[in-house]
Amino acid sequence: MGNLRKVFHDEPAAVQDLPGAAVIAAAGREYEGFQIAITPLTKDLEGVRLELEDLVEAKGRHQLEARHLTWRLVGYVETRKPYYQVDRVGWWPDPLVPVEAFTARRGAVTPVWVTAYVPPGTPAGTYVGRIHVVPGNALRASVDLRLRVFGFDLPVTSSLKTAFNFYPHRMRQWHPRRMEESLEAWRERMRRLEQTYYLAMLRHRISPILYADPLAGDFDATVGALVRQGLTAFAIGPYGAAHAAWPRGAEEEAKAVERLRLSAQALRKKGLLDRAYLYTWDEPAPGLPDMARAAALVRRAGPQLKNLVTFYAPVHPEEHQAWTKDVDIWVPRINRYEPALHQPLQKAGKEVWIYVAGVSEPFPTLVLDFQAMPYRIIPWMLWKHQITGLLYWCVNFWRVNPWRDTMTYPNQNGNGSLFYPGEDGPVESIRLEVLRDGIEDYEYFAALGRLAAALPGDGRCGDAAPLRREAQGLLTVGPELVRNMGEYTEDPQALQARREALGAAIERLAACT
Repeated sequence: MGNLRKVFHDEPAAVQDLPGAAVIAAAGREYEGFQIAITPLTKDLEGVRLELEDLVEAKGRHQLEARHLTWRLVGYVETRKPYYQVDRVGWWPDPLVPVEAFTARRGAVTPVWVTAYVPPGTPAGTYVGRIHVVPGNALRASVDLRLRVFGFDLPVTSSLKTAFNFYPHRMRQWHPRRMEESLEAWRERMRRLEQTYYLAMLRHRISPILYADPLAGDFDATVGALVRQGLTAFAIGPYGAAHAAWPRGAEEEAKAVERLRLSAQALRKKGLLDRAYLYTWDEPAPGLPDMARAAALVRRAGPQLKNLVTFYAPVHPEEHQAWTKDVDIWVPRINRYEPALHQPLQKAGKEVWIYVAGVSEPFPTLVLDFQAMPYRIIPWMLWKHQITGLLYWCVNFWRVNPWRDTMTYPNQNGNGSLFYPGEDGPVESIRLEVLRDGIEDYEYFAALGRLAAALPGDGRCGDAAPLRREAQGLLTVGPELVRNMGEYTEDPQALQARREALGAAIERLAACT
């Protein structure tokens, strides 16, 4: 079964009529997941593990090695009643737990999450193989896997910019210093672990905010390494959303301007100025003088440095023109986005992003007690409105143990916690996997848009006009998929059909450009 359906232990009837084979499609450098639902009828299955075969291209010319397939047990966490409406309160699937083996209880559904990764350069074609479910106390069962590989690769760096905060102090809280460990050794272990979390974020195509210092000696070794892994954007420090950090008084402001000026010079030399921004203010009250003063300070330091501001309250650009004139990246909350207000900003050369936070129904968000479609649909909404960035406030807000208490943020299940702290590093969630799929969908749109714009008019592709019309139709996210930020399809097949049509069109256009 696919990955847009959350599977509950107590719904065995819901999976009885599912197909016995998995059929998926992916481009190079893309991850694609699906679930295998195990429902023992007569006894508990103990010591269950999965054996993954190499996938062989249908004509036998190529293969995708089994090392590119991974499986994890779908874990469950117990929610509490939140302030918003939910389908159920209790055990919800969310963490994806690496295990050697597991027990599948009689009469209950036990889902396993399988992920296929297609390395760049993998030849196009249909690859087939089998996945074997091997219990320790019963005969094995097998599932056929059919993977269509599209003839193109997704880029390392996504077209959709992202800014997802990570709190190192919350990580350290759950990885304390060991009794036998020196302080220096613990700090080094924490530094490596922090990088592990950042790389896990980038594998899911979300970029940590960072608050990096371009003048620091370790900048190239840390930020540079993340850029090579696909970092789309990052904030520079030490100023930013921590509002108290902004200097006050002429002397301190002059020092800040000089520091930011030098930072801009360093970023320009490194070729990273276009990815950097100042997270200048978070959710200011309309007209707040301190925000305008901070943004003006950044502008004095360098006209190419970008001010990013998130807006919780509706802000009319014309009415607040003097207050917002130095804001380069406007980030309204998803339930505050208004095309009539924000599209003129895009036409004027400003960037418009969206941020998601807590639940504001019916708008999608990233809490764990929603079905999976809201996570997947967010990037489709952004493409529809040509929004170029997505911001989220935190991926590891572990003020409580998220394994035992899902209300990591008060009155909301899973808000601010897309990872779970594992003993040796990050344990990922269904939400992260499905959101990555949506960001990869955005990349399909972007790739087709680039190819359509580059179609030659010299006849090499025949009559280019119908190809352009077909591409334009696929690039348009109509009301049958997304009507607005609060109304969208709940049909996984509708999204999958469009995604596969996009992939096929990219193959056709890539062949003649």
